[in-house]
Amino acid sequence: MSPTIANLQTQIIDSLQHIHSQAQDKIVHNDILQKILTPEQLNTFTSPPYFIGMLVSLSSIIYWLSSSGKSDATKRGGKKNSKSKKKAKKNKKSKKPVIVETPEQKFSRVLQGILTKVETELSVKVDEFEDALKKYKESKCEAGEQDPKAKDQLNYSYLYLEETLLKELMKLDELEHNGDEELRLQRKKAINYVQGLHKKIDLLKKEYFD
Repeated sequence: MSPTIANLQTQIIDSLQHIHSQAQDKIVHNDILQKILTPEQLNTFTSPPYFIGMLVSLSSIIYWLSSSGKSDATKRGGKKNSKSKKKAKKNKKSKKPVIVETPEQKFSRVLQGILTKVETELSVKVDEFEDALKKYKESKCEAGEQDPKAKDQLNYSYLYLEETLLKELMKLDELEHNGDEELRLQRKKAINYVQGLHKKIDLLKKEYFD
């Protein structure tokens, strides 16, 4: 081999090693190049044909590894940013203000719920029960005998109202006013109202049904 070619090979090898040392932090698969770009390994390619083939191969490898490193880094960065954005959105959605209910607020909420049910549902059914009893008594007087089906239906209505009103009374009894006089009076008023409906269905049953 002529001195000129040998010097050229040495310069090119030095350039390759210098380029690799400058770009190795950007190459993900750097360990592969480190095994190839050793002085001992490079010196084995001394003849021109092998040397030219080596240059082409190394150039291709460096280009591929550099591109692969950028691609992998971009993908990892994209996934990381995507996960961070999703996590931030999730945390933003989950951070809802927690409303702490005071004992007085809970008392008023439960009491109002019971009264709403009694006034809008049970009170109406008590009135319907009264109307049904009156019709039953009128039809009984006209026919001169009782209608067994009508009597069973009225008895069922009475038992339903009695049980439901007693359940609401038990809920009111379980309400704790914690010594608050105003809350105690509100509960007492509600209890008297429900007890009044319960007493009414008992009187209606005795008057029209028994």
